[in-house]
Amino acid sequence: REDVAFRIVSCQPSLFKHPYVAIIEFPERPGALLEFMRHAARFGNICYFNYANSGEQVGRGLMGFEFKNEDERQKFLEYLETSGPRHHPVSLDVLRYRQK
Repeated sequence: REDVAFRIVSCQPSLFKHPYVAIIEFPERPGALLEFMRHAARFGNICYFNYANSGEQVGRGLMGFEFKNEDERQKFLEYLETSGPRHHPVSLDVLRYRQK
């Protein structure tokens, strides 16, 4: 399913350095998310995480990452494309704080 909804926790994206936000898919099995997070931590910081168990075989988390520089960001994107989990980029505007 591609229509997973997330309850967005607003934040200030302008504080992130070289950000990347995406919906990351991973198998719903013990340790799968931790395995991915350990790989991702080699490239940069996980600065946003939003996940709810949907009971499906594939879990989807809305995740934000920040990197020291654009080179580290590109290395992470290459990892995602070559051996990382399925992912769908999301606009940073999704996380932007909105005053009511």
